[in-house]
Amino acid sequence: MFAYDPDRLAIMPDELSENLQHLQEAMLNRSYALITLNDGSWKVGKITKRLSASRFVFRDADSKIFYLLTVNDVLTVELP
Repeated sequence: MFAYDPDRLAIMPDELSENLQHLQEAMLNRSYALITLNDGSWKVGKITKRLSASRFVFRDADSKIFYLLTVNDVLTVELP
């Protein structure tokens, strides 16, 4: 589902504006996103709603649990 770049050995944080763009795109296209959080954990799911300029509702693909995501807590966002 997601491409892996073997040359990228470390996860580097994306810019805030880039994360916002990817989150908005995932929400509008109703596509799955791979989201890496600042604590090193990652989740795959869909953005279901935008609550404010920096907060989104994220639905986990495996457990069907809803999370509130703040853009400042997101390290990277990858779309298929």
